[in-house]
Amino acid sequence: MKGTRHSEEQIITILKQGEAGLSTSDLCRQHNITEQTYYRWKAKYGGMDSSEAKKLKQLEDENRKLKHVVAELTLDNRALKDVVSKNKPVQNAYAESFNGRLRDECLNANWFTSLRDARRKIESWRQDYNQQRPHSSLNYLPPLEFARTLVEMRA
Repeated sequence: MKGTRHSEEQIITILKQGEAGLSTSDLCRQHNITEQTYYRWKAKYGGMDSSEAKKLKQLEDENRKLKHVVAELTLDNRALKDVVSKNKPVQNAYAESFNGRLRDECLNANWFTSLRDARRKIESWRQDYNQQRPHSSLNYLPPLEFARTLVEMRA
């Protein structure tokens, strides 16, 4: 798109001449602009004075800069997400920690004679893990006790 060769003040002056009664074709010929340009200016600057037009220009420039910043941050965000998603085990350390404990303390420590036996032993381990065992992430409290203290704190 070509840059403008008319300042906001000049555009406002041309539009005011049109409002004063000068015909559009005469205005366009006199200022060497097309009717399309005149009507585009009228839609954008119609009814403004030069200080309002300057403020509009400043706001448009600021908006353009902000859009550029948002675009850059969006690219950075996408790049970071791509890097993190390539390292899936690191994404959720708590789930990986739990899976490791389940494997080490339950699956590797027990011999399962049947599916029913496996379900019973895994459920027993889960009950112990969720109700009796203290967790470092919960201030070394078992999950049920931690939940109770949270409820008491909120009440």
